[in-house]
Amino acid sequence: MAHYRCYFIAGESIKAAENIEAVNDAGALLKAEELILKWEFLAVEVWEEKDFIGRISIAPDLKVIVGGKDKTGR
Repeated sequence: MAHYRCYFIAGESIKAAENIEAVNDAGALLKAEELILKWEFLAVEVWEEKDFIGRISIAPDLKVIVGGKDKTGR
């Protein structure tokens, strides 16, 4: 299992953080998606150490939008 850190964003500031474990980046994003629906923040960023994995935002219509890139830069 890999270790990831979720940063919960309000405005342009980090307001909370939580460590998670997942098998891979896709699994970490799925866990972050579950967490963002439980918190009152509108966005969460997922990082694996220095690597940005993705950002999940809750749109006004409550759709989950996932963005990011893999570690190869694609």
